Amino acid sequence: MADIESKLGLNREKLIALAVLSGCDYFPGLQNVGKETALKFLHSLQHVNVIERLRSWFVDKKYETLERKVDAVVKKHSHCTHCQHLGTRSSHQTNGCEACGTKKACHLVQPESADCKCKWHEQWVIKQKWKVELELRKKAKEVKTFPPEDVIREFLNKNNKVERVDVTWTRPKASQFENLMSNTLRWKSQDSRDNLFPLLTCWHLRNKNDDTRDTVLMPIRIVKERVLQGADFFEVEWQAEDFKGTPPTT
Repeated sequence: MADIESKLGLNREKLIALAVLSGCDYFPGLQNVGKETALKFLHSLQHVNVIERLRSWFVDKKYETLERKVDAVVKKHSHCTHCQHLGTRSSHQTNGCEACGTKKACHLVQPESADCKCKWHEQWVIKQKWKVELELRKKAKEVKTFPPEDVIREFLNKNNKVERVDVTWTRPKASQFENLMSNTLRWKSQDSRDNLFPLLTCWHLRNKNDDTRDTVLMPIRIVKERVLQGADFFEVEWQAEDFKGTPPTT
């Protein structure tokens, strides 16, 4: 988890929020909300309980106020291209800028750093900060089950009692395999051997350092050198005790 937080900037709560916003195995997510949009929103939140933030969309009245401000039609009056305040650059060159506190000329400010207090810039600042979240909230309001509390509880549930399963690859049992295929699929013994033998020899080579006293498979000789798909191989003859008949070569 520490690696995920340091490399992706996502803690457990943000991962859960990502799942319910963009969709997961237990919840379809919001319509047309993909990973990129969800991550853009989540990365904008710092030191915030994201799950509580999602819940607040439906009870906090500030979002309705923000939506009204964003949706309002606000005319943009002339702004100085030098300081980004109300007025024109020519008028500021002559009479100065009240917002800059100058009597002649004005200060250079990049558009993205504008601190103008006019109604248009006030709306622009709100849009830059809240646009993505407000769009997500609008889509969330269309889903009656959002946020899906049962899914959130499941993700938050700490289940430390994980059953351990032995996944050791034990030696395939040729005779049992032949009997199973014969009874269930009506395979002939030759078909079973042709399908199982490559797997059995693979297991034998991977476990060649194990105790071989009970082995049922032994290499006898190299029959021929071969090339398969550009790779060098040996065709090997084997001796097997667990087969009904002579095993094929590999």
